[in-house]
Amino acid sequence: MLDILGVKIPLLIALGGVALLFLLLFLGRLLWKAIVWGLTLGTILILVLVIVGKFPPRRLPLPWPVPSKPPRLAISPPTTMGVRVLRVIDGDTIIVELQGRQEKVRYISLDAPDLQTRMKESYGRQAQEANRQLVEGKTVRLEFDLQQRNWDGDLLAYVYLLDSTFVNAWLVEQGYAKVKRMLPNVKYQRRLTQLQKEAQLAERGLWSLE
Repeated sequence: MLDILGVKIPLLIALGGVALLFLLLFLGRLLWKAIVWGLTLGTILILVLVIVGKFPPRRLPLPWPVPSKPPRLAISPPTTMGVRVLRVIDGDTIIVELQGRQEKVRYISLDAPDLQTRMKESYGRQAQEANRQLVEGKTVRLEFDLQQRNWDGDLLAYVYLLDSTFVNAWLVEQGYAKVKRMLPNVKYQRRLTQLQKEAQLAERGLWSLE
């Protein structure tokens, strides 16, 4: 019988077979452990998902109340409506009747002279009177921009007479008010600014005092 280095070949084959068997058993145990751990972790994950689905996390209350409806200072698409002017407060503010209640309306982009100043040449009274003759007691159309109210709750609007006279523009053009930037309401800012430049050049109204 052949031998290699004095060792019989059948004996070598037998030893190799035994070593291979032990290797397979070892690998089999590792594979079995991996399968068991995979099944265990999968089961745990499924149980967690089921529990979370049945008992969702409780939402903690916020430290401040959540309003049930939008505040008065709301952002909305541009819109228009017709109202009756009850009285004029000054050169850029009026009181109107809207849906059965009185509302204060500020003219967008306008800043008329103050009525409270002691300076006789302030032009506040002239601006108030011009506004009164233009709109008081009449039905006007209000056009809203992006922001409909200021922080005081006053309506912000562009005002038109029924004959389509743009009141905001007319007051600026005649020098009864200055242009004021009132973000985000800038729809007619360029147009009003151009009218103000023309009033300045012509020294109309309050521009004749400067």
